[in-house]
Amino acid sequence: MKKLAVIITTFVLTLASLQSQASLINLSTDQASYNSGDTVLLDISVTNINPAAAELGFNVNFDSLALTFDSFDFSMDVLSSAFFPMADLSFFDDNIIEVFVLWFDSADLPGTSFSLGQVSFTAVQAFSGSFEVSDTYLADVTGADVELTAIDVPAPASSLLLMLTCLLIGLMNKRVNIRKK
Repeated sequence: MKKLAVIITTFVLTLASLQSQASLINLSTDQASYNSGDTVLLDISVTNINPAAAELGFNVNFDSLALTFDSFDFSMDVLSSAFFPMADLSFFDDNIIEVFVLWFDSADLPGTSFSLGQVSFTAVQAFSGSFEVSDTYLADVTGADVELTAIDVPAPASSLLLMLTCLLIGLMNKRVNIRKK
């Protein structure tokens, strides 16, 4: 019975670890909180982008009562590879920065994971809020939609779990065989 419990537990943990995914757009700030007048730096990176993509667009939502948008600086990887990188405040909503990048071809992507750029804000009041990504889309060179689903990221622990299970079963069989003698 113990053997069955170990096998089932390992199987469930392995399946759960194989389903882990990384998000496409990652946001990170240089600090957890800011005071009025501080410069807030928001780094944006792309992780596991679909290799067929040649067009990327998304919105960064922020609190315009707490922050004033200063600038968006694309990384050198994006500037040197993209045909048309653009980022600015939304014409319709001052709580949104619209980001759009167009490459001539999917082969021009800087890689499947890369730094997209950095947004600079000025804190108008104390700020420890968060940022959010919305309306993300990908398209290929023809403008056809490309699947947004993040590429599965295999968890290194999966093979370790399987090896440990085999080792435990082998040790348990050895103990049972020794007891029978």
